[in-house]
Amino acid sequence: MTKYIIYSKNLSNGFEEEILKEKYDELKKSKETLSEVFAKEKIYNIILMNYYEFEKELFEINLTDEIFQSGYSDFSKYLSKIEQRILNLLSSITLYLDSYIDDLKDKYIEELKKEYKQISEIIKEKLENEQQIKLMKYLRNQIQHNGLLVTSFSFDGKKISDELREETLWFEIDKNTIKARGFKIDEFTDFDEKIDLKKTIRVYMDFISEVHKKFRDLTNEKTINARSEFENIFNQYSQKYLCIAQKINNEIKNELQILLDWDDIRVEMIKKNRVPKAFKRHSINTKW
Repeated sequence: MTKYIIYSKNLSNGFEEEILKEKYDELKKSKETLSEVFAKEKIYNIILMNYYEFEKELFEINLTDEIFQSGYSDFSKYLSKIEQRILNLLSSITLYLDSYIDDLKDKYIEELKKEYKQISEIIKEKLENEQQIKLMKYLRNQIQHNGLLVTSFSFDGKKISDELREETLWFEIDKNTIKARGFKIDEFTDFDEKIDLKKTIRVYMDFISEVHKKFRDLTNEKTINARSEFENIFNQYSQKYLCIAQKINNEIKNELQILLDWDDIRVEMIKKNRVPKAFKRHSINTKW
């Protein structure tokens, strides 16, 4: 015989109580929803951390070159660092975008299937119709199969006023060297021969930011309802750490923890990682 139970493992006020199967299923569904959106927030947070490391690397290289005399070996070291940051960033973005592709059986939880398909269609439309986004798709493929080809790397400075000079790091890729699957150079005649990777990466980050905003918007109502389901059960039992499970012939099966400590981290991530970011408009420097 199968029963459904809710219980507390608290030593001072533990209990066990039978609940309806419908309540068990509802709490299970809420936990799956919160776990799914938390997973997406974690990946997006990793993307932002990798982008932060990328921009910080550019700033530090600029500062190093401004203060110290750079030689050929230094330029090689700078380029390796930049390529490392680009690889890390694009790898995390690939992980994020691929998570929306329905390529495995039961990959999407039932509760968010519709939302995932909507996001997948948005991504597909952008990759097909927006040239800079489309280009990054090919650059990702280029890196995966042939490595990164930064064909131009240099520093340039300009005088802004008598008291202020600005130095900029340039690194570009020659579009004729791209050897990605499906890449047709004739589709990118509007692009210069040398493609500014800094600018293109920032545009790509805007795209990811917009996708994530859409994901938050589409899942917001279900996420709020799922969290409220947990909060209501906490209020009902005056505890903030509970478990639900099936009890089959007096043996506990399929135990699920009901708590919100981990979801509080997701809420903090949303507050910190605002969207959209408008990365393409920003350049970090030390002007005064």
